[in-house]
Amino acid sequence: MKHFWKGLLVALAAALVFAGCSREVSEEKDVPISDITEKLLSDLTWVDTPLIPAPNMEYFSKLYGFDQMDLESYEVYIGFSNSTAEEIAVVKLNDKKDLPAVEEAMQKRVDTKKKEVENYKPEEVYKLENAVITSHERYAALIVCDEFDKADEVFESCFQ
Repeated sequence: MKHFWKGLLVALAAALVFAGCSREVSEEKDVPISDITEKLLSDLTWVDTPLIPAPNMEYFSKLYGFDQMDLESYEVYIGFSNSTAEEIAVVKLNDKKDLPAVEEAMQKRVDTKKKEVENYKPEEVYKLENAVITSHERYAALIVCDEFDKADEVFESCFQ
């Protein structure tokens, strides 16, 4: 009988260990887009201030080529004076499978803007060459600023 209880305890302990190891935490943190852009605006240094929000979905779609149906929400901020290449775009997708297409659209935006800036503001090209395109779960962001080395860290901190 003693061996029975010992065996049962070992089996239960093993089951608990395996259950704990195989459990995957996949719960997505729901962060409002406005909280993310606010943190990016406050924690990074911006030359072209204030950065102002894009006026509407039509304007946003023109800049990025996104279809409204792909996105749950979005915010875009561009420089008020348009004297720098600075920009923030944060989107939350309806479906994570659309992430590669959104990142590709963001890269096209960077490439297009780089061609425009080369002619009239060549000193701003380095910001676009170092533009940060990053993602977390169903969120994606494009961040164009001087502090490109810090931008991804600030974005990721929104999900902790």
